[in-house]
Amino acid sequence: MLNLMVDEYKFQLFLFEKMGSRSIEDAINNLVGNHEWEGITRRYFGDNEYHPGGMSQENGIFNYKQYDGRIQEDYLDLDNRPYETVWPKDYKRILIYRNTYHRLVSSFYNALNARGKDKEGWSDEYGRGAWDVFYEEEGVIPTSDDLETHIDCFHNFCNIHFYNELTHWVDGVFYGKLGHMSAIWEQIPRFLIKEVDYIISLDEVNNNKLIDILEKQGVPNQLLEELTKSLYKNKEFYSKQKSKMGTTNQHLRSTNNYNEYYDTMDEKIFNAITEFYKDDLELTGIKSP
Repeated sequence: MLNLMVDEYKFQLFLFEKMGSRSIEDAINNLVGNHEWEGITRRYFGDNEYHPGGMSQENGIFNYKQYDGRIQEDYLDLDNRPYETVWPKDYKRILIYRNTYHRLVSSFYNALNARGKDKEGWSDEYGRGAWDVFYEEEGVIPTSDDLETHIDCFHNFCNIHFYNELTHWVDGVFYGKLGHMSAIWEQIPRFLIKEVDYIISLDEVNNNKLIDILEKQGVPNQLLEELTKSLYKNKEFYSKQKSKMGTTNQHLRSTNNYNEYYDTMDEKIFNAITEFYKDDLELTGIKSP
């Protein structure tokens, strides 16, 4: 999860992996995909980019502070609120989500297409990610480009992670579900969700719902117009990527009809998915495909 805070206008954005987080952050920086943060000044607060250190980013449409990762319950205290750093008082909190079932399909392709250090649990020594052997053995990696093969592989992927809930250790590190599959309730403690002011879908962001909220926060029209244009450019760019993450050995999604990935899924696997994301589905009102 990305936790972005714009102090000047007192709002906070919660963005999640495979839910448009990259396109929205790019838009806020007035950049479009495949960039190297040109013109953006990034400064880490701690020793590295991860929480609780965080970073600041400047020279985009907004300057903001960013914290990555989950908001952990073990350092939160509702009475003393020592977590002001990542959950400041009197800010408007905006959570942006994507259809859970669509996002899971994107997570599948992300797992297939990630290369090198982008793979979860990548090992330079062995030249593979933490899940590669399991994916090869369990038929997760497509052997052809036809949609039916991809759908079967997606079912095998979901069977591993949801019905069988496979976990394992690699070099002393525990691996469960992939980070890009994490539920909202895993990222933000349930008792804090009630403090979120706006819960909006990625589609609503693209239909100016976010712009309307920011206007109420006093963001000037010039910045709103810049952000509107930047959001549109990034939507156009990322919608053409089809879950592509590189230039070699990529498995591309061949349909925009995500429901096709679930039409023939074994009921036990589908029920396991729905049970895991139950809280997210209730929070967002997303219906079964």
